[in-house]
Amino acid sequence: MVLSVDTVIVGGGALGSAAAWQLARRGAEVLVLEQSPAAGPQPAAGSESPGGPAEPAAAAFSAHPFLVASADSVRLAMLREAVPEWAELEASSERPLVWRTGAALHGAVPDLDVLTELVQRFGFEAEALPAAEAERRWPGLVFEERVLSTPGAGSVDPVAAVASLRRAAAEEGAEFRHGHRVTRVRVLGDDEVRLEVQPVDAEGEPAGSGEVVVARQAVFAVGVWTSKLLGRVIALPHTIVGRSQPTRYSRKHPLEEPWPVLSHRPEPGSRRHRSWPGALDAVPDPSGVVLRWRDVGKVVDPDAGPARPDPRQRTALQRYLREWLPGADPEGAVETWSVFARTADTQFVIDRIGPVVVGAGLPERGFAFVPAVGRILADLAEGSGGNGPGGPRSAAGPARFSLLPSRRERS
Repeated sequence: MVLSVDTVIVGGGALGSAAAWQLARRGAEVLVLEQSPAAGPQPAAGSESPGGPAEPAAAAFSAHPFLVASADSVRLAMLREAVPEWAELEASSERPLVWRTGAALHGAVPDLDVLTELVQRFGFEAEALPAAEAERRWPGLVFEERVLSTPGAGSVDPVAAVASLRRAAAEEGAEFRHGHRVTRVRVLGDDEVRLEVQPVDAEGEPAGSGEVVVARQAVFAVGVWTSKLLGRVIALPHTIVGRSQPTRYSRKHPLEEPWPVLSHRPEPGSRRHRSWPGALDAVPDPSGVVLRWRDVGKVVDPDAGPARPDPRQRTALQRYLREWLPGADPEGAVETWSVFARTADTQFVIDRIGPVVVGAGLPERGFAFVPAVGRILADLAEGSGGNGPGGPRSAAGPARFSLLPSRRERS
């Protein structure tokens, strides 16, 4: 069976659904292929799936950072664009999407005053606080020297967010086909791409005969599976796929005011930070906090199953907790795992060549960008270059990847 469509989107997670919403509301014909069953866990940014199961961490710890502090003016423009889109989604959602606890950035932050002014220039509330004042404001936390507070930040529920994006896209006419795994991609021309698709059951096992989808263009929003699916089709920036170990701790005492989302950057060579494997992010929930070392973990195959917890990450988190989060209980920690992907330069991959559009490299802490990235992907699919109100077509600059020659061209 061969199905012809105008635009196919591979990956029905956050980015794929956001692109589908943007395209469908413009009247485009959109088909979204997503492997996970419709009733299964909803994948989040960083866990879009062409073929792998939804991230277990999305179900276990369903809050991702929603941050607005950035030293990159392009990303700040994208965030400014994304905020009203989140408000529109939240207004039609069955439950809140964003928990605005605020965020606090501290540690090795160069030019904190310059960063504060830049964030304010893009319309976000930002304030530089002495550590002592921040500790009075948020009992149970310890800060270094000065802190950048951004009250409009917080955390987002990725499960609710993806459900809202899917629903909004479907209401505009986008078609979602769950239980459909893309197994092969072939570029046949500047405006033709061919996908081989295998229907699968809830366990990911083949369920029926394979299908073929031919489209004028294909948008790929498959997260950690990007290189695995497209590695023989396009030359992507080098991407590292690793397994992180988010861990949840309870608070010792209930607090009237929730803690902010924390971002703590170590100073290279500092004795105080010598046991840290990297920067740390901490996302609060109503009764506790989830900690993870940023982009730290063993390099893995994205389809690899659960592994034993890394005792080194656990020990480093416990040390951190005792010194910097005395209000959290180091006992009774709950560990899980998630898979992350990052490019060597930590930039997003948002670009188009021929009929292939790719959105990748968006970490969990970049979830706030999702509506803006969806808009850029939609612009690229329509051939407008992505130069909308939120900034240029790519947060990392053009030419992030190129088509690889086919076997016939190589011979």
